[in-house]
Amino acid sequence: MKTANIDWSYIVKDTLWPTVTVAAAIAVLMTSQWFVNVQQDRYAQFSSNNSAMNEDYDALLYRKRLVNRYYQRYEYFQEQGFVGSESRLDWIESLRIIAKELGLPHVNYSLEPQRDVIAPVGQVSGDSDISISQSTFELEIGLLHELDLLRFVDRLQAESPGLIKVDRCNMVRQSNSTELSATDANIIANCSIVMFSVITADVADSDAAI
Repeated sequence: MKTANIDWSYIVKDTLWPTVTVAAAIAVLMTSQWFVNVQQDRYAQFSSNNSAMNEDYDALLYRKRLVNRYYQRYEYFQEQGFVGSESRLDWIESLRIIAKELGLPHVNYSLEPQRDVIAPVGQVSGDSDISISQSTFELEIGLLHELDLLRFVDRLQAESPGLIKVDRCNMVRQSNSTELSATDANIIANCSIVMFSVITADVADSDAAI
């Protein structure tokens, strides 16, 4: 068959719409594939951002739990007088009240000057605004019997402001105990008690404001 004998109008009429349809289908397919690729990239980015947000959220919750836990401890120590300026007058008043309620014959005390505590390890990060001080109290306590000393120390640790540590205690029985009355001291206890206090940045600022 010669090319001149081909009826192009007939061929075009029968193949035009299929060709257009195929071309449109290819265009739609390519557009759909491009759209899918774009959406996959967006989804991958969204998933990455979502994972990062979840990690940040988990870290925030963890920090919040830490803040709540340690802030409760901070408030407790502040209420106990461990955090804040040293209150010697309150400590002496507690000492007097405890001795009176336990019926001790006498309690004499002497106070050494307050001094900074040298930590056994170097400061960790974030502790540069914290200072720890200690004061030593020398006590001479008149006791009726040995258990009075235990009761006295227990009450002192529970009711006196600040954090205290019994450094040492020596007890000496009175030599002429047979001549003592029921209200005289049968035993003299000489104790050294250390009281600790912590000054933080907020406490220092409030003291400066006063």
